[in-house]
Amino acid sequence: MFKVLDGLRGALRNARILRPNRVSPKTLLICIVTIVAVPASADDGALVWGGNPELLKGHPTIRMVRERVFIKVGKRAAEVNCRFVFHNDGPACDVRIGFPDNGEEANVEVLEDETKPKPFVGLKPFYSWVDDKPVSTAILPVQGKAMSWHVKVVHFDAHQTHVIRDYYGLWIGGQATSIWRDKATGDNYYIWTLPYVVSSGASWKGPIGEAKVIVQMPFCVSAQRVSYYFKLYDYPRLRHTPRSHVYYRGFTRARVEGRNLIFDRRHFKPTEEDDLMVSWRQTKAETQRQLYPPGIEES
Repeated sequence: MFKVLDGLRGALRNARILRPNRVSPKTLLICIVTIVAVPASADDGALVWGGNPELLKGHPTIRMVRERVFIKVGKRAAEVNCRFVFHNDGPACDVRIGFPDNGEEANVEVLEDETKPKPFVGLKPFYSWVDDKPVSTAILPVQGKAMSWHVKVVHFDAHQTHVIRDYYGLWIGGQATSIWRDKATGDNYYIWTLPYVVSSGASWKGPIGEAKVIVQMPFCVSAQRVSYYFKLYDYPRLRHTPRSHVYYRGFTRARVEGRNLIFDRRHFKPTEEDDLMVSWRQTKAETQRQLYPPGIEES
């Protein structure tokens, strides 16, 4: 199921990565930036009807009974398979469901004419099913932001349950604490970061009944939980930790089983502080490829 798809390669074109023909390394100030731009993964959310798409503060009748998310991490990209169970506690209704595609941290260009927002699409490919039947989604841009929603309308009969599945690919993001490119071998260090947003699940009625997120790394790991306000690039010990030691924050403490980080929690209303972020150190070869992609010469 988790086979690498060619459509995933198109996501990189949405990021404004430095790629001139010739650049002098000493002219580039990087200074704690995202060196590879990626969107964030997230739960399906309930959207208001009409106008600029926004999350509801709580749907009156539809609740998220359960969610299962499996994230398979590769060398540069990840594949995500989400399964959500929703139940309608009230009368029949149509629900506008949106999956956020957020590039606000991706250094992408926002249109000067904000009255005609250009859709940002970083999750490629993106597929969705309702009760095992494939459904199409529309791309709905957010005015003035590098963000879009993959939107579908799902009908619920009174007291009906639906199983919704979403599958997509995304590039893994990179962060750096560098000042100059030629200091990469000195006092700077570079990390991979992979987010998953659960706070959009707060748009449904009541708490999430049960949430289980499995992040499968390409190697066996040890893990350390950090707080929501912890800044990895301010932590000098990171450069000396093994690559297999990952740092994470999120809605619960992870259980480590070989290559898997397992997050499991019941009955909670998520906030932004519950959003997952998993980070690990880049190898020297990976850092070199990010600093000097094709067309940039090292000096």
